[in-house]
Amino acid sequence: MKHNKQKYTVRMGKGKIAVTRPEQCETIEQVRGKKRLQGKEIINGKLVQTSVQSWDLHCWLEVDTEKETELIDYDDDDLAKSIGMPKGASLIRRPFNPKLQKQCNKGCYKNYETALEAISLKGEEYAKGNKLFWINNVGYCMCRAYLMREEIRTKAKEYGVKSMRVVFGSLGWVDKKGEIYWYYG
Repeated sequence: MKHNKQKYTVRMGKGKIAVTRPEQCETIEQVRGKKRLQGKEIINGKLVQTSVQSWDLHCWLEVDTEKETELIDYDDDDLAKSIGMPKGASLIRRPFNPKLQKQCNKGCYKNYETALEAISLKGEEYAKGNKLFWINNVGYCMCRAYLMREEIRTKAKEYGVKSMRVVFGSLGWVDKKGEIYWYYG
């Protein structure tokens, strides 16, 4: 497959424009978003930090069983729609190098813990609803991967799980001409 050397712009409807790039991110500086979503909120009388780092990546869960390795991610059609993938293209994922994966996991897990703490303080029902939202709606891949890992870990023997890992990498597509465009990462 060859790589396109130009930026590729996709119209996503309602005036939204997504810009993809031909090369995958290779350093933590490229992956860390330029903005940090700032926030503090008073929850149950306690001032809680709710700021998190934005990230230019996609993540999913890989689960090894005796028979196969299963990739657990959002439905491919939902992902394709969310990134404005052109018709006739094929969705692709590519893991980052091991060093970058480790750096992403360290930073992303801190974000996940911050988010969990904030929703937990709002009550059990609120936290449960938020977790279901993260699992079922594209755009929360990091939280979804960690939540799914925790759920599968509790039933690992029942599912025949040998190992599992949260994988950080790129998400994009290959067009009809074989050119690759990365949307995340």
